[in-house]
Amino acid sequence: MPARGSRSGAHTASGTNARGRRGRGRGVGSGPRPGSDARRRRRRRRARPWRTSPSTSTCSRSVKPLTPEMGRPLQSWCLSSILMLRTHGFRCTYAVGNHDFIEAYKCQTVIVQSFLRAFQAHKEENWALPVMYAVALDLRIFANNADQQLVKKGKSKVGDMLEKAAELLMGCFRVCASDTRAGIEDSKKWGMLFLVNQLFKIYFKINKLHLCKPLIRAIDSSNLKDDYSTAQRVTYRYYVGRKAMFDSDFKQAEEYLSFAFEHCHRSSQKNKRMVLIYLLPVKMLLGHMPTIELLRKYHLMQFAEVTRAVSEGNLLLLNEALAAHETFFIRCGIFLILEKLKIITYRNLFKKVELFVSLWNSEAGSCPRPGRSRISVRLLVQILAAQDPPAVPGRIPGGLEVHAGGGRGHR
Repeated sequence: MPARGSRSGAHTASGTNARGRRGRGRGVGSGPRPGSDARRRRRRRRARPWRTSPSTSTCSRSVKPLTPEMGRPLQSWCLSSILMLRTHGFRCTYAVGNHDFIEAYKCQTVIVQSFLRAFQAHKEENWALPVMYAVALDLRIFANNADQQLVKKGKSKVGDMLEKAAELLMGCFRVCASDTRAGIEDSKKWGMLFLVNQLFKIYFKINKLHLCKPLIRAIDSSNLKDDYSTAQRVTYRYYVGRKAMFDSDFKQAEEYLSFAFEHCHRSSQKNKRMVLIYLLPVKMLLGHMPTIELLRKYHLMQFAEVTRAVSEGNLLLLNEALAAHETFFIRCGIFLILEKLKIITYRNLFKKVELFVSLWNSEAGSCPRPGRSRISVRLLVQILAAQDPPAVPGRIPGGLEVHAGGGRGHR
């Protein structure tokens, strides 16, 4: 054993201390030893920190390099707004991770307000539109979840958070709609349709469809209404078509919903099914019945018995079909629309009776007098009363005119 303070002892101690300093915080074999190839490679990378990797060079071909002109819009962003966005962004992310959507909505509200002030300051630029899309979408989602949590706790009414979110989104919409100074390529009006679609989703959720009218007028009067992306136009036509259906404007509803269905991506079976839920009643009210193959393809067999009942003029079967799938129809908001099919069912029933009477008269050799009705109202009442249960309405529809323009009955 070497003496204390000897050279060999000092060498051993220094070597141990050196190894201890090098291996501090690491286990045995956890890192490369000094002089290894990995250590040399790290030194070379430190010497050339700006060397472009193969993946970076590949991506740089499709992404334009930053220039001073592109960086100028960033300089006008207020430092306090940037700090507020970052701080509340972290808080919002933390709240979402804990499923506290009430706090997430509050933070997202501050984010949207801060963004809107900065976005409005850029009079002739629209480079921040993708940011607006992200914050607006998150605001609506967080508001919907926060509204559900508050209703469960009994601290709020249904739709309160969504109404407040709609006010913020309307502020963004006004900024985009009032942008008349910038050119068409740099105009903020390109963000109008996205915001309108988000507002539609809120208004349909809280059942305030009358608030959609000014938004529809703004889009229809815009020069860009046919230049927006297909996805945004499909969403817009879907909601406008639904509103037209509720307003009993079935021609416009058919036009808009048909556009939405035909321009949905072929792989979007779920979206096509959502459109068909409202397009089928409109088509049936206009006299066009769906095929059983279409109903099977999109899993909408709830309409199968309804279609059969209307085609056959079977009022009893129609009532049974509506009662059997009442929950589904009410949840989709089309139960009252489907009840209007009874008038089409009456028409088809009367057509069958008229055809039968005409055939009977032709075989008997008797023809009705000119100008006289072929079928008496008394006969129609007897036919309706013979059903089980009796299907006699309060009054027989006189001067019946169907929405499609086909079929007219007489007293």
